Amino acid sequence: MLTVWPFCSTFRDDVLVTVQLEGARQTFSVQKALLCSASDYFVKALDGKFKEAVDNTLHLPGCDEATFQLFLAWLCGREFPTYIELRNTTLKGH
Repeated sequence: MLTVWPFCSTFRDDVLVTVQLEGARQTFSVQKALLCSASDYFVKALDGKFKEAVDNTLHLPGCDEATFQLFLAWLCGREFPTYIELRNTTLKGH
């Protein structure tokens, strides 16, 4: 079971990470703690000695805007939209 205080405390002094996608004109600002809660990839990139950790900027080659929007929907709500919801929604970039 998730221990509430240690989890929530990561958001107290959190920073925003600028996410740059391949071929995208805009960037996304996402909480570092939220990204790191999703994957060890983000933990290693943003908490390590990599340039991304210093700059708080993450480049995701091979990821387009529509895919990243779906990832953000899952990240924030822990579920994906249904096929019907996707069909009735216009994802940016598609």
